Amino acid sequence: MCTFVLMFAGTLCSAGGIGGGGIYETVLMVAGALSPFDAVPLSKAIVFFGSMSSLVLNMRKSLTRSDTNTGELKGLIDYNICRLVVPSALIGTLLGVLLNRTTSDFVIVGLLCSILSVMTWTTTRATYDQYKEEEAKLASEKLDS
Repeated sequence: MCTFVLMFAGTLCSAGGIGGGGIYETVLMVAGALSPFDAVPLSKAIVFFGSMSSLVLNMRKSLTRSDTNTGELKGLIDYNICRLVVPSALIGTLLGVLLNRTTSDFVIVGLLCSILSVMTWTTTRATYDQYKEEEAKLASEKLDS
């Protein structure tokens, strides 16, 4: 059961463009019946192996992608952004795993609920803003025609 829920959650996270670590932890705790102490490192491993497969796919695509004007190869990965994001992401992961050893399950679940609440709020707000923008565009197109 947990495998199918993880596959579904992974598909949704990939489609939504989010890492999914917090969602994987929740799935592992609810569908997999794991304690937060065990779910956190397993979630990190799932995210790591998912990112490795994405890297392999992106590297293959970058070898065949070329600029239409000059004909030279173009990379899919922006390494300048990686230099900014990767160190802080690794520090956050390291601190999360280290704190997982000493923090009670209650605090871990509370932090997880907070993160999921913020993610839900920002996604809902962005969806609503995009909906209103599209409605305004449709209304202006109707007025023009």
